[in-house]
Amino acid sequence: MIPILKTSTQKKAGFKIDNYNSSRRLSEIICIETGISLSYNTLRRFFGIVKTVKPSNHTLDTLALFNGFLNYTDFTRNFDLKNRWEQEFKPVSYTHLTLPTKRI
Repeated sequence: MIPILKTSTQKKAGFKIDNYNSSRRLSEIICIETGISLSYNTLRRFFGIVKTVKPSNHTLDTLALFNGFLNYTDFTRNFDLKNRWEQEFKPVSYTHLTLPTKRI
């Protein structure tokens, strides 16, 4: 599930995490959105920019929270369900339809 968490985090952030600047930027965004500080060096290790180590529970929980889950356990249990629900029940836009006008 960690590779899925990486992909989901990059998708939510809106950019690829592949260098120093992108990891610093993501660190700031995570802090603003969650109120939790996650070091850019931690993110560089998590995304494999520098030597990777096993991520801590704090890192996994924070990234899961950033992605809209309660914690990493919630992410692992509910990611597929949430993803499937969003795909099946996407809001439908009717802006392209024109309604007939009523003539008096």
